[in-house]
Amino acid sequence: MKKIYLSLFLLVIICSSCGDFLKEESQDLVVPKSVKDFKELLYGEAYIGSDDKSNLYLDIMTDDADDYLRSYGFGGDMRARGFGYYAWQANPEMQLTGTLYSDGAWEKYYRSILVSNIVIDGIPALPDSETEKEDLMGEAYFIRAYSYFMLVNLYGQPYDEATAATAQGVPINMEHAIKDQYYSRESVANVYARINEDILKATELLEKSNIKKSVFRIDALTADLLASRIFLYQKKYDKVVSYASKVIAAKPNLYDLRTATENSFTNSSNPEILFSFGCYASDNYYYNSLAQGMFLPSSNLMNTYATNDLRRNFFFKRSLLKTYPNKSDETYSAGMFGQSFRVAEAYLNRAEAYAATEDPDHAMEDVNLIRAYRIRVATPLNATDAADALNKVKEERRRELCFENQRWFDLRRWGMPQLTHKYKDAVTKQYHTYILNEKDPSYTLPIPQEVRDFNPNLKTNDRPERKPVEN
Repeated sequence: MKKIYLSLFLLVIICSSCGDFLKEESQDLVVPKSVKDFKELLYGEAYIGSDDKSNLYLDIMTDDADDYLRSYGFGGDMRARGFGYYAWQANPEMQLTGTLYSDGAWEKYYRSILVSNIVIDGIPALPDSETEKEDLMGEAYFIRAYSYFMLVNLYGQPYDEATAATAQGVPINMEHAIKDQYYSRESVANVYARINEDILKATELLEKSNIKKSVFRIDALTADLLASRIFLYQKKYDKVVSYASKVIAAKPNLYDLRTATENSFTNSSNPEILFSFGCYASDNYYYNSLAQGMFLPSSNLMNTYATNDLRRNFFFKRSLLKTYPNKSDETYSAGMFGQSFRVAEAYLNRAEAYAATEDPDHAMEDVNLIRAYRIRVATPLNATDAADALNKVKEERRRELCFENQRWFDLRRWGMPQLTHKYKDAVTKQYHTYILNEKDPSYTLPIPQEVRDFNPNLKTNDRPERKPVEN
């Protein structure tokens, strides 16, 4: 890959029109002069924001989604765009129409990495206070860690300590200026080493600066939560417990759905939100309730909720006799309360670490605490042993974090089980069945076509051609 597209860097310069923070030193050089300048650059070009719709396909690849086609609707058949992902095709970017719908995640995250590099390199020499500089650098390290984490879990092989040194990851770009060169893929181990170093630096700097922020800014607890997630994927369970416990100790409260009066889950009254970002479920065209064809929460998922589980009301909505994902509060302006980093994940990360290290009692304590806030009258769950506790943690994690871009990654790290999707042909109205086999290579996405066209030497992930099986 050539230095993350020259056009991406030019976009950083062009978008400076939203503020006058960039002072042109020469015809070719544009230099921010203060923390405020770098903030605008980071927020405008690298932050996890409301415009990030680059990986809307993540949940439709999982067992949490079913397809639905009807004879009426507005906006056409939204399934056609996501068919390649839903049916785990060799080239998932290819729509049923034969048109390429480019996967934008690669470009999005490498752009964030490039801008983070620029910020990290430029801030130390600024005349601003050390606290301000540490805080913004902490955010930049967080964004870089998060971006590599997303990239390696989308396009890299699943992490396995035994094979990580040779498994294909993604390119690492530590440059902060355009260079006319190609990049090759690093090993999964090297990418995670980069991620670990960045997230630890982020937690250190954000904790040191200790600036109080709104839920729309990355802070120390958000970094601690991401650290617990990153170490969970690597099975570094002592670190998972340590970082998750920091989050819980500082902000233990969960949203009590038994007394909640809002009509959604992710809203300004929710005390467990650490950092709010991204788009609403309704902004995801795959779940368009007015369309002729769309994707819905699977019956397999919905059947995991007890009838008195209040998440059925707060995580989903009923419209036209069907159930749709609906965790977000659509009464707020776009991006204010979409996706979020929240405390419930800290409990679940810690519970999984406890169960994996033969501590089922503590694991079930964390699971039952979540359930107490989610179920009208919750009966505590018990585990017969650590293996049983781990299964119950996984089940609760699925119920709690559905449609938050976590299930696909969880399935990858839990052994890549076999999945089955049915797809109704819009013309014949016949169902076709597609199977993703256990440990299937298609658990890893191919590097986007546009990136491969630009750098044909960049090795992609081989995925098998997949045809429907006989019903």
